[in-house]
Amino acid sequence: MLALTASICYGIMSPTMKIAMQNGATPNAMLLVYGIGALITSLIWWKSGVGLITTSISGVGIITMAVVAVCTGIAFVSITTAFALPNSSVTVVMSIVATYPVLSAAIEIIFMDAKLNPVQAFVGCVLVVVGGVLVATSTHA
Repeated sequence: MLALTASICYGIMSPTMKIAMQNGATPNAMLLVYGIGALITSLIWWKSGVGLITTSISGVGIITMAVVAVCTGIAFVSITTAFALPNSSVTVVMSIVATYPVLSAAIEIIFMDAKLNPVQAFVGCVLVVVGGVLVATSTHA
């Protein structure tokens, strides 16, 4: 259910970011709004008993949280900057962004001892990349 919620929210967020960009919002303003929204959502979830950190956190946990923070900021500014380009398409931008599972699968296999079937992982990654390339190189009618 959480993955579906994320999908729905990203589906709504992407075109509305483009609309905001077409109406004067800047990537930095969008990052600020995103950060405020993330902070408020985190506090609401924390108050509901989910907690921010539920166990003692290790050095690796702290380092990986910092990596998440930097990557999230860079990714969000990259997406919003792409949306700010006059001729950019939400569909093309988000299709290219949606190829990230290829990198995620590689990291999971290397660092997290993932139990993935190599053939299925390879075929899935190829399909994701091919889909992204097809959408990114399509011509608009």
